[in-house]
Amino acid sequence: MNNPRGIYLPSQVWKNYQLYADYTNSIPEKHPKNTPSISVLLRRIGTDEKLLNAIGNYLNQPKNQQQFNIESIVIRPLSVKTETIARIIIKDDLLSVIFPEKREDFKVVIKEKLGFHWLNDCWQRQIIPLNGSIADRASETGHQLLAAGFCVMPPNADIQKSAISGNYQPEIKRWIKRFVPADKKTNPFFTLQWRRPDDFYTQAMRMTGAKYHDGIITVPFEHYAEIEDFATLHEFKFSDAATELLNLAKTLRENAITVDVTAKAEQPQDFERPVLTIPDDVAVADELLDD
Repeated sequence: MNNPRGIYLPSQVWKNYQLYADYTNSIPEKHPKNTPSISVLLRRIGTDEKLLNAIGNYLNQPKNQQQFNIESIVIRPLSVKTETIARIIIKDDLLSVIFPEKREDFKVVIKEKLGFHWLNDCWQRQIIPLNGSIADRASETGHQLLAAGFCVMPPNADIQKSAISGNYQPEIKRWIKRFVPADKKTNPFFTLQWRRPDDFYTQAMRMTGAKYHDGIITVPFEHYAEIEDFATLHEFKFSDAATELLNLAKTLRENAITVDVTAKAEQPQDFERPVLTIPDDVAVADELLDD
């Protein structure tokens, strides 16, 4: 779409208009030559508030999110549920998915299975080190969406390949972490973290000293053997800090002094009963005498 003569707007505005018109199934009327009518285009931009807001929001995104990567293409599964494209975007540690169609089956995959949240008119996840690399999470997102029957546009060729092949490091969703109380007056604890729909509350609360407070379950570090058994049984992984705490607990146990102590029996105390001395003459005060 060319910028019309005499109307000086950034070319990206016109491109974005066409892009979002396609996304929202609101393509303007066209001339017989199959080119958008400029007059209709201008009227639509001026009167379609929803479309105008969509263009504005799109233009306010970082520049690298406004343009499609020339290395990337749309990947279609064999069985397609919708022609709407799930566009995957990477920006620093933020992973976003633009999918301008409201579908419950898409929400089940993107939110419940992949852990995204609806923010800034798209699905987003902040990727932290415990989540793995953002490239792996982008690849996993594309792979799971393709498997669910959705068209995907990855951000680059590498993620495109791994999304198709499934060749990426799966995300670890069950963690044992270290918790240090804010007042530091008590010893550190182990804490457990998992993602829905998993639920290990009942099993975790069976461990010695386990407590639930402010949304987290804590287990005293000296019960590390129970934590290790729990992690093995339910496929939890220790964070680096939790591993340090685990090694500390083992070291304290190994270096502990073992003694055989029998409580000392208490001995009865010897004491003399006091002797009361009664005076020979006992007088009653005059004021206490009866008349």
